Amino acid sequence: MEQPPPCRFLRTKKMYVSVQEEAAFSDKFDPNSFSHCWCNRTMTEVGEDDNLVSFRGCSSQLRPCYKEQ
Repeated sequence: MEQPPPCRFLRTKKMYVSVQEEAAFSDKFDPNSFSHCWCNRTMTEVGEDDNLVSFRGCSSQLRPCYKEQ
């Protein structure tokens, strides 16, 4: 089963490094690899729903704060 795209407010350091920008959320991205993430709405590692921000967690349409790309 294909995982939905991450929330539009999910951010990771890879997005701001030009050589890693394309790989940040591409099909080649490994959701199990460690990557510091934060919510662009709360500007912290905790989302609006008081749950931790992560690639896998923020790709769940069950989260009330999830917004599609």
